[in-house]
Amino acid sequence: MHFDDRLTTVLKQPVSGKAIARIQYVQLIDLLGTLPNDAQGPLVDSAYDRLLELTPTIDMKSRARLLRDSGLRLRNPKVLALLAENEPPVASAAIAVAELEEDQWLELIPALPVRSRGILRHRRNLGEKIEARLERLGIADRGLPPGNDNADAVAIPGQARAPVSHETTGSPNGIGAIVRRIEAYRKEHPANPGQSGIDAPRLPLGDVEAGFAHDQPCNFDFTTNAKGRIIGANPEVAPMLIGLALASQGSKSRRGAAMDLAGAIGLRQPIHGQILTISGAPAISGDWQIDAAPLFNELTSAFTGYTGRARRMPATPDEVSPARQEADRMRQVLHELRNPAGAIQVSAECIQQQVFGDIANEYRAIAASIASDTALVLAGFEELERLVKLNAGAIEIEPGVADLAATVTATAAQIHHHTQQRESGFALALGTAKQLVAMDHAALERLIWRLLAGIAGEAQAKEMLGLCLDSDDTAAQLKVVLPQSLAHLTDDELYQAQPKDQPQTLSSGMFGLGFTLRLAAAEARAAGGSLHREEGRLVLTLPQPSAVSAKISEA
Repeated sequence: MHFDDRLTTVLKQPVSGKAIARIQYVQLIDLLGTLPNDAQGPLVDSAYDRLLELTPTIDMKSRARLLRDSGLRLRNPKVLALLAENEPPVASAAIAVAELEEDQWLELIPALPVRSRGILRHRRNLGEKIEARLERLGIADRGLPPGNDNADAVAIPGQARAPVSHETTGSPNGIGAIVRRIEAYRKEHPANPGQSGIDAPRLPLGDVEAGFAHDQPCNFDFTTNAKGRIIGANPEVAPMLIGLALASQGSKSRRGAAMDLAGAIGLRQPIHGQILTISGAPAISGDWQIDAAPLFNELTSAFTGYTGRARRMPATPDEVSPARQEADRMRQVLHELRNPAGAIQVSAECIQQQVFGDIANEYRAIAASIASDTALVLAGFEELERLVKLNAGAIEIEPGVADLAATVTATAAQIHHHTQQRESGFALALGTAKQLVAMDHAALERLIWRLLAGIAGEAQAKEMLGLCLDSDDTAAQLKVVLPQSLAHLTDDELYQAQPKDQPQTLSSGMFGLGFTLRLAAAEARAAGGSLHREEGRLVLTLPQPSAVSAKISEA
């Protein structure tokens, strides 16, 4: 009854956003993963169906991270069979945390996809019987074994055919039934042709599907065996890389390196900044910078291979500007920071939602505060990455036509709800005429909110700031009077203003008003305009659309 009550509670909760989807995904796996193997009924079936529905709504990296870091109890082979059908990183995480008995492993192995058996081969302390079963099935490493023409194989779209033992398919509630349910669901919900994943590689038969694009990855993660041969990689490039020997490819050392790539592999040394030249499919051909760490068996200390990342090198150093190189480095730093912050947020949400059991209200309140703080941190990372990309020219403002006057009026009204108690805000002098600008409406809303909310947050009580619009034949201008707390600052001081220690109703963002103004200025430049200071006012200038664009917008 305890599990029934928990499942009923989870299934009644609507999935209203990505955060709720992640929480419910963890809840269902934890509850189903601790059910007895013979548990069945409409409620259990509904839980499996909901889990299948949630899976495509959560990106692969998030699902793998949730399985690894959420402290899940995965003791049900049916749930593991379902997760093993996912992408390799997800299947690997599920197999790593699973806690099955020996007889359960022996029954499950024939129903696992071939690549998942290869992943299982590298688990520690499997036992002699499990090792023997894997060897009989031809699993000696993570690479694919020779082809199997078993007529009883289950065909999963985009994957190798996985032979299914008759002993696992006899029961209508067995592992084979779970596999068939996955296949039926995928037939009813085909993947988008343009979606990146294990189905992305296609044979060169001239039948390119609509929306399919041969994107060239900027980086990929990989693992090798002890001989330096790639045995695992990101799903979108794995079919093109599996089996490639690093030392046999053209390579050159970075300047100042103590040894080349082949020498580092031979001596089991870490690989730092080595350049690897790959000749193969267009998506992976070219020069790559390799960084990898050696792996050793925890029990025997035997060398087992490498795990690392490859980053695409530009065709020539002159093609990438210093600003773009700096932007790439900053994005890599933000990526490394975003992962632990996201893990903290998910863990806090799980505690606050009591995913793993009853939690005292005091700790739930602390967890809610932590989740809120990490959400602000992640939002700050997004803004920082946006500024870096804009300054490097890596992204552009979305094109379109929007009404500047209407957007300013609506934004000022929103801000008024936060400032009316202090009798501060903006005194508008906009007129009734439209002021069309060449900028996407959503992008313009973000820019105006960022600018006006940051300035309004600095206003003193009973301080009303003048705001007006002006235009000529080519551009529209928004002029905002600076509050007294900012008017005396020099330009350098204004664009370096730091966040206040005290919380505010209207926050200028995680990094303060100075950063917010620099981001607004970068967005204005990307749209073909500018943000500058004229004495005691800030002036935002945006280009007007052509007459044709204006007519299209009005129509």
